Amino acid sequence: MFGGPRQSPQVYPSNYERNFFESSFSGNERNTPTFPGESTLALTLAASNTALFIPAGVGTGAFFILTQLFRIQFSENNINDHLVTKVGSIIYTGIVTGAIAVYIYNLLISSGKNLLAAFVPFTVALWVMLLYYASVYNWIYRLDPSSFSGEFGERPLDQIISFIYFSITTFSTAGMGNLAPITKTARILVAQQILFFVFIFTMGMVFFVSG
Repeated sequence: MFGGPRQSPQVYPSNYERNFFESSFSGNERNTPTFPGESTLALTLAASNTALFIPAGVGTGAFFILTQLFRIQFSENNINDHLVTKVGSIIYTGIVTGAIAVYIYNLLISSGKNLLAAFVPFTVALWVMLLYYASVYNWIYRLDPSSFSGEFGERPLDQIISFIYFSITTFSTAGMGNLAPITKTARILVAQQILFFVFIFTMGMVFFVSG
């Protein structure tokens, strides 16, 4: 109207208003951003979904507190002592592991090809799991000292440090050999943590290769 050049309206691709997916190495679909900042927004939303940490946080605090408050000893005359507690610990650990696995899966899916941006929340999730497993191992050891072989120390602090060390070596599958699960409950818990490692390793390989 005033003689200035008219600006043409910006034309967006036909897929602007829908999600566009590309195949990943595993055959699953990974989110490819359709507008600037979409990948960052998706990653931020996935990383902020800390509700999935609640079972792990509650379990870690509860197991550590219960371990210190109750000096429960296992009765050799009754192998079913604390059976319900042990089974409950196994089931709850499965719920915690599943929740963190979902968090990490969503995190990697949302990161797209910018995997480095997911490093901090990914690391936090791993440490949450390491501390959770240390707490549940310590609790099972308090219920039944024969659950694990090795020297864990007499003082509560020594035992906590020992089980954090055991949790880290179990997750990394290093298996130093000086500490080992003996009972079925302890072995099931260790197996769950190793399966979590297998999931993390597999997901990492898939996303790095397909990135």
